[in-house]
Amino acid sequence: MNPKKLTYAMALLYFVTIISLGSIIIIEKKEEWIKPKINKKIDNYIQTNFSNIKNITKSPISSNNQSYTVKITSKENKNWYFNITYQNRKIKDTYQTDYIKGKSILSHIEKTLMKETNNQY
Repeated sequence: MNPKKLTYAMALLYFVTIISLGSIIIIEKKEEWIKPKINKKIDNYIQTNFSNIKNITKSPISSNNQSYTVKITSKENKNWYFNITYQNRKIKDTYQTDYIKGKSILSHIEKTLMKETNNQY
């Protein structure tokens, strides 16, 4: 075999190996690099849209299939919460459905009533 062709083949194999290992490392570390940026965006979203709400706590970011979710809870009432989701460079919240319409509080009351009725019978 021609030495030049062998050198080119080895160089090509070397570059393919380096690119493969690099992409594996990037895929593994991507979430660690992205989470702080998403956390800042969610904090800005909370400050602009929910600045009138006091005494709230924010859970750590959980990720699922390139969707990042933060649960916002009240320090005063553990049953009051809503989620903020970051996906495809868009931020959405469940404030209207979970807090305003009272789904979280109503579901808690329903569960409590079901436990009480099951304990009585």
